[in-house]
Amino acid sequence: MGGKHSTRSILITTDQVSSVPGSNITGKIYMKLEKAIRASTLWLKFKGKEQTQWSSSAISSKSKGITNLINLKAPVIVWEDGIIPSGDYEIPYTYTLPENLANSFHIDTQNYNADIIYKLKAEIEPEGHKKMKSSVDIQIYNLVQAKEGSIASNKIPVSHCCSVGSFRINIQLDKSAYTPLEKPQVSMEINNTESGANLDSITISLARQIILRSNKKHTFYSEYISSHKTKGCGKGKICERENAISTSLDLSKVQKTLHHAPTITSAKIECMYKLIFDFISNDSCVRNINSCEIPLEICPQIMEIPRPAPEAPAGWNPVTFEVQKLSYEYAEAYAPSAPPLEDEE
Repeated sequence: MGGKHSTRSILITTDQVSSVPGSNITGKIYMKLEKAIRASTLWLKFKGKEQTQWSSSAISSKSKGITNLINLKAPVIVWEDGIIPSGDYEIPYTYTLPENLANSFHIDTQNYNADIIYKLKAEIEPEGHKKMKSSVDIQIYNLVQAKEGSIASNKIPVSHCCSVGSFRINIQLDKSAYTPLEKPQVSMEINNTESGANLDSITISLARQIILRSNKKHTFYSEYISSHKTKGCGKGKICERENAISTSLDLSKVQKTLHHAPTITSAKIECMYKLIFDFISNDSCVRNINSCEIPLEICPQIMEIPRPAPEAPAGWNPVTFEVQKLSYEYAEAYAPSAPPLEDEE
């Protein structure tokens, strides 16, 4: 806490790295004061913002956007006489998060980056001195109750040398949403009696689309994340019911890519996933087979990761307070401290 020669310092910690909206965050605030200071209130602040940035090599420009999502503060301890005595302080707290918070988000590439960030801050403003403050990042993840997956029905044209046929396909996922550690089960029912072509194999690709906004502009990125190959359906065959084509996709192989970038729609960031189905035929006369797609929702994997406890400084002998129970319901909203950034050309 504080620098080598600091006479006053403050540190905030939480017991867990991630939390769910509406749940309680627990942790401690540590203070070390070699001298008494003129201040009356120890504040706990909860702040969230989303920010985007991307560059365009074509015109050598850079765009930025920022939106303050939430700014709340609540008093933790109030010293009525306006003086905080010297000493070591250990103040446990529990803070009830607001509901309806967007998921934390992070993507950082060579061309663009996007973040939704939340922080808890402990702060004291001594009279005539700089603020004493400390902050800690909080990962916010919403729980998703996955429902039964929907069915996507498509009639797929097949172009031959001198004719056009088609086949029908029904695609169903076993759930409506998945975490990065799950394996979506894909079932495909195909009626291939009218295409005039063998469907030798099917490639299922997971793709991501990102829309980023600044205060004046927006941009779009699309990328393939993974692919999976499975068997197809022969010419003239009906691959339905017990003969349907079933396969599973292993998202865990790309969990690092997905974990911090779940499906999201916010003021500055849209992140969407879909499965793209490409049909491969080795028939020499087949010229083209259209692909089809189905949306896929990626939700965050809730992980209970304890945050390491800080190392106590030499001679640490704190006064320990009772647990301070705080809630956004009793917090004071204050004006955003960071104004929107203008686009930089």
